[in-house]
Amino acid sequence: MNHKRLLLISIVSHKTLQQMHMSNVYDYLKHLSSIDIFGGTHAESLFTRHVWERPLRLHTAHTIDFDQPVHKAAVLDYKSLFANRVLSYLYERDLVFLPTEGCQLEPSQSNFNTFYTTGDNVALSLLQLHLEKYCLGFLPKEVDVVGQWTKKKFLEYYRERTQPTTYPALAYLTQTPLRPLAAQVLLIQHGLDFLVEASHMTKVIGGDFGRLQSEIFKVLIDEFGYGVHKAKHSQLFKETLKSAAMSPETHYYWQFYLTSTLLLNNLFHYITSNKQHFFKYLGAICLAEQTFGPYCQRTAEILKTLYADKLDVRYYLEHAHIDDHHGRMMLEDVVLRAIDLYGETIVPEIVTGMEWSLYVQELCDADFLAQITWMERKARYKSAGMRIKDKVMTDTTIASQTFTEPYKEISTTHVHDQDELCVIHGGAMKFVNGFNCYTHLKAGEAMIIQRNRLHGAIINSTTCNYTVYSIGDHKKYGINLDQ
Repeated sequence: MNHKRLLLISIVSHKTLQQMHMSNVYDYLKHLSSIDIFGGTHAESLFTRHVWERPLRLHTAHTIDFDQPVHKAAVLDYKSLFANRVLSYLYERDLVFLPTEGCQLEPSQSNFNTFYTTGDNVALSLLQLHLEKYCLGFLPKEVDVVGQWTKKKFLEYYRERTQPTTYPALAYLTQTPLRPLAAQVLLIQHGLDFLVEASHMTKVIGGDFGRLQSEIFKVLIDEFGYGVHKAKHSQLFKETLKSAAMSPETHYYWQFYLTSTLLLNNLFHYITSNKQHFFKYLGAICLAEQTFGPYCQRTAEILKTLYADKLDVRYYLEHAHIDDHHGRMMLEDVVLRAIDLYGETIVPEIVTGMEWSLYVQELCDADFLAQITWMERKARYKSAGMRIKDKVMTDTTIASQTFTEPYKEISTTHVHDQDELCVIHGGAMKFVNGFNCYTHLKAGEAMIIQRNRLHGAIINSTTCNYTVYSIGDHKKYGINLDQ
């Protein structure tokens, strides 16, 4: 057999193997869609019933090409939200979740067992690999750390990248007419990480890597309150939520996590779950510990003002205090020591971890501000929808989908890749613009849905018949809702 034939067989075999892998991935997603805890369009509430429930809107899985990383321009699009939700579930199978108030766990039927035993390990591993590539594969293209790096050059870079900032997303909390609702939306975004605080770190603490391991463990035990439950940082955050009249249960607000929030959390899971990214993690966590203290100090000040000193902000004040110490520890005792131990060739990895986290954090800030602005302007989006409704409905070139749904039908929150127009033909809908933010629509009424903005719907009549039109950019109709 000649070399060309061997090469051809190798290529065909690899392609066939890839196709088999993708088939397994889609089969597994189809399997998930039949399981109650992953919800869909028939969820009982916009809020989860228990810590294992993860509404995923799985009926759209077949539309995603997992072999191609999401483009940076589409990182907040529908497919990215879907993929990040599923990836978050896969990562969190490594963590233990139990309701804080307790419940009965029937061995053969419980949601607990379903959450941890759904699917086989091969299918799960394949799915995770494809989703990591899809959700995070754009970062290496956007962040390219080049040049010769020395310890001295790293320190100069580090000082520059950890300079104080104005925190525009926080500043806007004092300006928005939605305060303190906007503050609750922010607390929801914080909760994805804060309610399981330091869980990422537990994924890198095992093994044998000398003094670095012990130094990282010092930070970890601080985060866990040295075994004193009421001092555990995640428990402090639960008290913050309670004082804001919000649920302290993990993932109770799952449907209101923004795409960027899930992406940032998945990034830290990715660089801790995959040990080849260990030095990237050291960079990312060092930067986080250094910058989180000032951020928490400003957050505490703003929240105290918005809630007239009635909010429990001990979580944020604790971090404003301890993270100054943690920042020094991570820099001097971990990152710089690692460079001394393993050479300056690891510096680009450390810097890459920092830049990846900074890049996604900027996405988070922009995504949050855009969501709050969209919620503020809900009346304007309805008014504009009414103005363009007739023109859109008579345009046969516009793609559309018509639905008829029953009373109390709930649409799992999602986003659209372009502006859409929702027109109610019969019945009534409680349109969900965001957390505790609604627009009531009845027959004959319409609303523009802004691209990339998280939303959902609750049917308020016996049935509701409506059409969603894909209108592209709303500005082409002579209106500009972005101002």
